Amino acid sequence: MRSSFEESELIKLKEKISQFKNDFFKTDNIILHSKEIRKCDGSFQILFDLNLKKKFYNDLNKILSESNFTIIGSGVDKDKHIKKYGKGAKDPYNLSLSFVIERLVFCLDTNGTNRSVDITIEKRGKKEDQQLLDQYNTILDRGTYYVKPERVKTKINKFSLSKT
Repeated sequence: MRSSFEESELIKLKEKISQFKNDFFKTDNIILHSKEIRKCDGSFQILFDLNLKKKFYNDLNKILSESNFTIIGSGVDKDKHIKKYGKGAKDPYNLSLSFVIERLVFCLDTNGTNRSVDITIEKRGKKEDQQLLDQYNTILDRGTYYVKPERVKTKINKFSLSKT
């Protein structure tokens, strides 16, 4: 059974993000990558202006906090991960996907046992996209450390990749 979700809420959020991008970059054809934002790289060099950076974060936080969505994020310090596990280190994106799917299942369990979702992942490149699809299929087949594959299959309706 699909959870109740208003498509209009997603459309409103997309409109707010588009306006946010236009306000800061005069275009909405920009991807908000955390690494580039943190390093003030590329288009995000404008964030070297500390007043503008503060407004950028305040405005983005306001949009996200006012939206009717739960955000599940994951980050891996690649250098520490490789240093700790060496050649046995898992790919950080695969590791993050497993973590996010686990937390998603836990979140859906908390909010109602009959809830399920569609997942859309931003495309990164042909090789990287295939790697994530392979990891997703592995999760469907084997589950994760904390979640059995049957639970994953009941919680995720669709898994897809999109340009933005």
